[in-house]
Amino acid sequence: MNKYASLNHEQRQNAAIELFGSMRGRYIVGQALALAKAQIAESEPSNAADMELIGLIFEPYYSLANQMPRMMELMKDAEYNLTRRHIQ
Repeated sequence: MNKYASLNHEQRQNAAIELFGSMRGRYIVGQALALAKAQIAESEPSNAADMELIGLIFEPYYSLANQMPRMMELMKDAEYNLTRRHIQ
């Protein structure tokens, strides 16, 4: 259930403003920009470039979100290598 569902419109707006100004809110927006940019990079390069520029406002969260796919690959590779060593 959405924890904001019981709030009226004005209360939701105030909650959104408060969240946007928080570290968590900035991370969420930076992550959303990074994911959206990756999705449209080939089909809409101009919009992707604008998203990257806007992402600078949300540093370091935007850069962290951009690095997440690579970090996940490295973690999977490391886990695979550790598992393979234990099997041998």
